[in-house]
Amino acid sequence: MTAATIMNTQPAVLHDTDTIAQALAAMQQHHARSLPVVGERKRFLGQFGMHAVLGLLLPRAATLNTGLGDLSFIADEPEHLRERLRQVSGETIATHLEDVPNMVQPETPLSEILLVLYRQGGNL
Repeated sequence: MTAATIMNTQPAVLHDTDTIAQALAAMQQHHARSLPVVGERKRFLGQFGMHAVLGLLLPRAATLNTGLGDLSFIADEPEHLRERLRQVSGETIATHLEDVPNMVQPETPLSEILLVLYRQGGNL
């Protein structure tokens, strides 16, 4: 069995020109933690998902590799988090794409797909 046997050939997608608000609405509508993002010619560019959303909720300094460890100085009430999302909701998702380290092709065997899913935390 290969990926072609089980893959969705018409997945829900986002466009690189979609706003963060539009992407969040689509993720909610499709019950997805992330969605693939395509460009002008429907070329795959990456994915937008909860990892990017979490990064948007945190101060930039905390998301750097050598970022802040102590975040006790920021307000973490639900209303503050909603306000942070409101502030960025009009931005396009193009600058917040996540790489997909291991993509599979239609001819990829099911056993290899399982390994990729395992290594990527079940998000493919």
